[in-house]
Amino acid sequence: MINLNWVKTTKSFLLKNEDTILVNLNYNVGKKSSFYIDENEYTIDLVGFWIPEYVVLKGNRKIISLKQSFWENKGEIIFNDTYCFTSEYKNKNGLSLVISEGDNHVLSYKIKFEGTTRTVVLEMGTNLIDVDKILLLATLGFVMINSALSDESSSGDILLLIS
Repeated sequence: MINLNWVKTTKSFLLKNEDTILVNLNYNVGKKSSFYIDENEYTIDLVGFWIPEYVVLKGNRKIISLKQSFWENKGEIIFNDTYCFTSEYKNKNGLSLVISEGDNHVLSYKIKFEGTTRTVVLEMGTNLIDVDKILLLATLGFVMINSALSDESSSGDILLLIS
């Protein structure tokens, strides 16, 4: 079983596998965020209001676009190579964000409450895709679920379970 965790530091969030840093995210609520995978720098920005779109850029080149309508809980994630995923917010036993490829679950973030403590859990599906796409989707999902919560009071530590 692979154990990945988002860990909050004083300046960023790190997606780690044991001691290996996979993603270094400088997350800014409601603003453009930047992150690194290996030596590659990316930015995530939310543009628009009535038809919001998350845009992931590598340099000046758009590599991911996630569009969803203002009133709907579903969106479409398109990579430059036209590879398509869907995103969907659900509110059953707490808020969750599910990213799928067709009918196959790729990953999800779930919010769990124990008393006044909030925990964000990242779960991987059984649908295996390219590692770079998984890291990009995990980072995009992290920004999306935290933007939906828009509360910086949590510890920021997030547990990833792969079943």
